[in-house]
Amino acid sequence: MMINVEKLKDVPEVYSDFLGIEKTTTLIRSPPGTWKTIALREIIMALKDKVESLFRVKFTDRSFVAILDEANAIMRQMSSGTNARESKNAMRDVLRFARHILAIDAFANISTLTFFQMYRGENIWIVDNKYQPHIRQGKRVAFVSTGAVMARALVEKASKSSKPDNSLIRACAYYGDMDKKR
Repeated sequence: MMINVEKLKDVPEVYSDFLGIEKTTTLIRSPPGTWKTIALREIIMALKDKVESLFRVKFTDRSFVAILDEANAIMRQMSSGTNARESKNAMRDVLRFARHILAIDAFANISTLTFFQMYRGENIWIVDNKYQPHIRQGKRVAFVSTGAVMARALVEKASKSSKPDNSLIRACAYYGDMDKKR
């Protein structure tokens, strides 16, 4: 599903029925500055209110919702550090047994999708927000990257962009020991 909204909270229909019995997985890609975290807070509060209003319902199974903000960072963390195996096993269990999964990342890509397909199967609902926030004149934007190749690609793309007055955007990359390159 493609959307084009400034604030994710303005399209509640992209979120699953978290109290439903059918297993769901939703992957949302939405650019920086589209209020992803605020939308998540509102979802959590609404879900909390719904569950509290159903306090008399007896749940026969342990269904739960897993919300993964910055899904790509979580994926990287799973395989790094001294407890990588334990982290990977714990996340595997969460992904396999959660009734509903909501994953959000500004830079979700085919690797992100493949990761979720490994644990959840092929039926993943993808929401791609095509909205591009406008950068006001004089505003500085920083991209943090884990590799020199990605940093160069971001600078190249930004350099080809223009401001509302059609003047070019000045883009520079400052990086240190990324991928052992300078």
